[in-house]
Amino acid sequence: MDCVPRISRAQVFDALSSMANIAGYRAVVEAAHHFGRFFTGQITAAGKVPPAKVLVIGGGVAGLSAIGTARGMGAIVRGFDTREAVREQIQSLGGEFLTINIKEEGEGAGGYAKEMSKEFLQAEMDLFSKQCKEVDIIISTALIPGKRAPRLITEDMIRSMRPGSVVVDLAAEAGGNIETTKPGECYTKHGVVHIGYVDLPSSHDKVEPKVMICLFFIIAISFHLEFIR
Repeated sequence: MDCVPRISRAQVFDALSSMANIAGYRAVVEAAHHFGRFFTGQITAAGKVPPAKVLVIGGGVAGLSAIGTARGMGAIVRGFDTREAVREQIQSLGGEFLTINIKEEGEGAGGYAKEMSKEFLQAEMDLFSKQCKEVDIIISTALIPGKRAPRLITEDMIRSMRPGSVVVDLAAEAGGNIETTKPGECYTKHGVVHIGYVDLPSSHDKVEPKVMICLFFIIAISFHLEFIR
C-alpha cells in the first residue's frame, strides 16, 4: 500500500497518508499524557502556567496532523521542513515555520523530501540544538523513501532539554530521527521521556480498521469499474 504513487488519481487509494494522519494525532496525545502538564497556558489563583512549546520536525501528513492537534490543545508550535512549499501549510495551522540561512530546495521526486547537502545538514543541526533548549516536546516525522530515516537529534541535544520533556519519534521503525530512540519502546533517559512506538495508528483500533476497509472497498470498486469498461 505504500507504493501508491503521489498523483491526483491515486489519492483515494493512499493508505499511507491515512495512517500517517492518525499517527500524527496520536503522537500528540501520547506526548500530552507523558508530559503531565497543561498544553495550553493557564492563569490560576496560585499563579500562571505557561503553555507547552512543541517542535514538529517534518511537514508531511503526520507532521501537519501533529501541528494541528497540538495547536488545538493550546500549545505554542514550531515546525520545520526542508521543503519551502510546506511553509504555508504549517502557518495555516497556526504553527511557526522555522528557517535556516542556507537556501536549498528539499523536495524530491513525488513531493517527498530528499537528502540535503552537508552544509544544509549542519545548519539544520545547529537549529535543532538551539530549539532543544527551548521546547518541551519534540515530535519527529522525517522520512526519506527507501532509505534510513535521517538522524536529526543527537544524544547531546537530548541532554540539553529540560527534565520532564518528551520526544516522540514517528520514524522509529525506519531507524529513528532521534539518536536515543528505542523502536517499540517508551522509556526515560537524561530526564526526557522517549516514545518510539512503531504502531501508533493501531492504538485507535476503532478507527484504523474502518479506514482500511473503506480504502480496500474503493480499490475493489475501482478495479471492477475498470474491468467492465
